[in-house]
Amino acid sequence: MDLSSPNLSILITNYNQGSFIKECLEAVLKQSWPPMEVIVLDDCSTDNSIEVIKNFIKHEPLIRLIRHEKNMGMMKTFERICSEAKGDYILAVGPDDPIYPGFYEKSMRMLAQYPQAGLCSAVVQCIDKNGENLFLSPAKPLISKNPCYLSPEKVLETYLKYGNWYTGTSTILRRDKFLSFGGYSDPGLGSFIDTFRFYQLAFNSGVCFIPEVLCAWRITPGGNSSRSRLDPQVQMGLIDRAVNLMRTTCKDQFPDRFIKDFQRRELATLANVVFYKMDGDQESSLEFLSQIFSGNNVADRIVLFSARLLLGVRNFFLKIYLCIRLKRFNWVFLIRILNYLRRRI
Repeated sequence: MDLSSPNLSILITNYNQGSFIKECLEAVLKQSWPPMEVIVLDDCSTDNSIEVIKNFIKHEPLIRLIRHEKNMGMMKTFERICSEAKGDYILAVGPDDPIYPGFYEKSMRMLAQYPQAGLCSAVVQCIDKNGENLFLSPAKPLISKNPCYLSPEKVLETYLKYGNWYTGTSTILRRDKFLSFGGYSDPGLGSFIDTFRFYQLAFNSGVCFIPEVLCAWRITPGGNSSRSRLDPQVQMGLIDRAVNLMRTTCKDQFPDRFIKDFQRRELATLANVVFYKMDGDQESSLEFLSQIFSGNNVADRIVLFSARLLLGVRNFFLKIYLCIRLKRFNWVFLIRILNYLRRRI
């Protein structure tokens, strides 16, 4: 790496991730673009995390461990670790989210090529708690077939056509610009703060995008994002708060055409997350019934098959209606619906 190249701080927030933290640190240090520092902030873990971290970093001076004396929660932890960083760019890493080879180098080379950009994001492979693939974020079709820089004007045009293409796990942020907007300090947005900051940066400085899967995001029922999104009242409150900030305190930072579309799309995303949970609950219930109907009874199998089919049809039409009602109906929407159907068949 050229010494004149921009440098990168890796920020790892840990709470009871002792089973993942060693693997995470190994993946970070194996990247072809070495970070200038790796900061691990432990939010008062009660498992073996500290023991694992200390054993790992004995011979790794690049890694610095910071410990909270009491649990401060997600947002305070993010705010603290961001204030500790010294790099030109920062990346917040979840210990349980796999990092793929080339992630840092490909992202940092794009940012070096377009120093005006506020950030660079890529495609994320969403996985379940066992590491099995779920879906890609963003979904295809992607906003570009090649790595690209989007000016603020192009960001708006792209959003109105494709919707959101940002996933925090894959996003490397320009630190000074990020902090100039408040960083992770929480204006009542909770877990929604990263999405809000993404668009502040996008409409101020433009963004880079790499149409390649460079990392994964492990979605678990107990995760902070999952807990927030699966409480509709909480999530709707965060969306309303974000829209209110866009129209008042930050009204000069967000185009009017964006705000209304943003609110509708976020409500559609919330509905899809609720549907995803509903699908899982229904499948679990039917699996329980199949255990009750033990044996090789043909009538039982027909009833269970019919129940699955009817539930699937009902959910499908609800999803289609909500998407048409809340999102833009265009060729991107149609392709994503066809891809969804293909996965379900």
